[in-house]
Formats: sequence, C-alpha cells, structure tokens
Amino acid sequence: MEKAKKGHSKIEYLLVFLSAVFFIYHLTILIIAWPDIPNQIATHYSSGVPDNFGPKYLLIFIPMNEFHNS
Repeated sequence: MEKAKKGHSKIEYLLVFLSAVFFIYHLTILIIAWPDIPNQIATHYSSGVPDNFGPKYLLIFIPMNEFHNS
C-alpha cells in the first residue's frame, strides 16, 4: 500500500475523513432534532424494556465517542 506523509497510508486518511463526515452528520441531525427529543431518554434496556434513564444531553457524547475511536 502506498504511504502518504508521516507514514500514514492514503486509506487511513480516507477513514479519518469519513469519520469526520459522519461526526458532522450526527451532530447536525442532533441539533435539528433537539427540540423534539424528550428531556429524559432511556440509557439501558433489559429484555427490551428500558430500565435506566438519563438526561438528553448524554446524546451529545455518542457522536463524540464515534470520532474519538477513529
């Protein structure tokens, strides 16, 4: 595989770029839907039934985690 600058391959740069695109997409959808999201959301399910709840601002961390893991 052909290497780009600093020892990273072109595919690695492509994957980072795609991760950034998905991150921006998720944040955009979250901002648009924010007024319609209830203040309390289910954070854990057991046998298909929610058994733990948290504030909706926790949804902000989901796309951040996606970008962090790339």
